[in-house]
Amino acid sequence: MTFMDRKTGKLLTGIEELRASILEIVITPIGSVPLNRPFGSGVFQMIDAPQNRELALKAKILDAVDRLEPRVKVYRVMTQYGGRSGEIKMAIYFTDLLTGLKDVVEVDVGNRP
Repeated sequence: MTFMDRKTGKLLTGIEELRASILEIVITPIGSVPLNRPFGSGVFQMIDAPQNRELALKAKILDAVDRLEPRVKVYRVMTQYGGRSGEIKMAIYFTDLLTGLKDVVEVDVGNRP
């Protein structure tokens, strides 16, 4: 899959393309892509869940990226809570398996109640 920069429309390559791929996987609800129903993650289904959401969100992210992006290995997922707005952001740290480069992508996964 080829990715373009969401702001400039420029074609992405290398680590920027991997970052875009991971972001797309995490922010796409499973079942929302008509010709590829398994694509995406279950992150948004967990936002209002009564269990330990942080752990469940991390598990959903790890599962989705592992299934759908074989070019990377996620080695850490951290939760970053946003100030008073109650935002939940996840920082996904990964290694590009081809080059060995490490990078991070941040994803806003919703608001805490």
